[in-house]
Amino acid sequence: MIGALTALVGVVLGVQVHAAVSASGRAVASVSMRWSPAATDVNALLAHLVDQETGERGYLLTGRSSYLQPYRVGERLSARDVATLRRLLAGDADATRRLGAVQRDIARWRALVAAPEIAARQRSAAAAVALASAGAGKQQFDRLRADVAKLQQVIETRRDLAQHRVQVDNREVGTWLWVTVGVSVALGLGVLLGLALWVLRPVRRLSSSVRRVSDGELDAPIVVSGPPEIADAARNADAMRRRILHELERSESARQALEQRGPVVVALSQQLAARTTAPVAGLRYAAQLRPAEGLLAGDWVDVMPLGHDRVALMLLDVSGHGAAAGIEALRLKTVLTTALSAGRHPHEALALAAAGFTEDERFATAVVMVLDTVTGQLRWANAGHLPPRIVPLDEAVLDPEDLAALRPTGPLLSSLTGGWVTKSTRLEVGQMLLTFSDGLTEARDAQGRQFGVEGVAAALSQATVRDVDTAVSVCLAAVLAHAVDVHRDDITLLAVSRDPTSIVPATQPAPHHVGGHD
Repeated sequence: MIGALTALVGVVLGVQVHAAVSASGRAVASVSMRWSPAATDVNALLAHLVDQETGERGYLLTGRSSYLQPYRVGERLSARDVATLRRLLAGDADATRRLGAVQRDIARWRALVAAPEIAARQRSAAAAVALASAGAGKQQFDRLRADVAKLQQVIETRRDLAQHRVQVDNREVGTWLWVTVGVSVALGLGVLLGLALWVLRPVRRLSSSVRRVSDGELDAPIVVSGPPEIADAARNADAMRRRILHELERSESARQALEQRGPVVVALSQQLAARTTAPVAGLRYAAQLRPAEGLLAGDWVDVMPLGHDRVALMLLDVSGHGAAAGIEALRLKTVLTTALSAGRHPHEALALAAAGFTEDERFATAVVMVLDTVTGQLRWANAGHLPPRIVPLDEAVLDPEDLAALRPTGPLLSSLTGGWVTKSTRLEVGQMLLTFSDGLTEARDAQGRQFGVEGVAAALSQATVRDVDTAVSVCLAAVLAHAVDVHRDDITLLAVSRDPTSIVPATQPAPHHVGGHD
């Protein structure tokens, strides 16, 4: 009778725990197999649409057919993203309706904007400029981005609800586990008092095992021994322990997957990375970019050979940080590098970059420099960025006043500004050009004091060896020791000096002052 009653109670509890675990499994599957992939795919869709718009815009501005490659690739990938989303969102009327609106916007933008502008650019540059000036392309793409944002909001809401369901179901599993433990202990005591000492030891073993599980030792197996009724209860409890342990592991995996927005962020970070770390003839350089959060920064730095002993040096700081700033930085990188590769002056490259801003509230600071590694001629345009500093390498102690500044030659970079000019100076052998973002100089200590140019000069003065690698490393180490919150902003540095082994003596020295228009 006691054995039958024990078995009956065990079955009832097993059914309840199994139902709770099954519900938790369905909720976890909803998060990990539907809404989390949907959130990743809709972010990928937005990135591929931005790739298309950037490629089409680059072709419209430059006429170079290479810009159509990201447009074509983005077109194919966005079609794949839409198909995947349609499968994942099947059965959800609101999400499906939002996806349909996005599909219609994509088709309308390609038919009414992208295709006509590409065709116009193929006919003539003037026709393309006239068509782009109408502004219909920007309005159409803004509508598309707005509908994608609405779809993202719907998906994120569904994902949050599914995550909440996982938490509720896990608490229910825990509750039933405690009920099971309590009932098992009660039955064990009843059998101990009612039957005799011949069941006492097996019951104690079972009670001890269950107690370890209830204390959180889910990896500890429950010992199966004693009369058939007790052995059955022990086996059922151990089966429940293993199932709960398995479901908890799946829940943790799902939580980690939700925290990892890996594919889009890593892809953007790779695109924003400097294109080369290989040696550049006549140049010594070192660079460091430390994002404020995760992998993706709003800053961008690059060293790009242009041929004929010329090299482009660029540092850009987009307002904000994270994915949105990273996407804008990628667009600006594409425009600036393309313009300089085509032989444009630094101020012309900035003007082309400003023309492509899609948000009026977004802005950036940038400094674009072109250095002749043989003659030392340095031409620059500075769009509201912190002035790069020319550092003498032969002075033991530096004062901030010793560091000549390449001051701004125009306003911040945005869709509402313009009027940059290019100026020139000379970078001598024995001098180093140090460029940095405001994340370095505006870092504050516990008393609110900024690191500033004074901190840069002090760090360089303390270095026993002064070269480009040491300059970057000592400045970064100094600001990390100074700041109480280094995650407030991205920190970027670029140090450049001429390699004296590549210098050809000039018959007449170039001007040595900072200034002068090209």
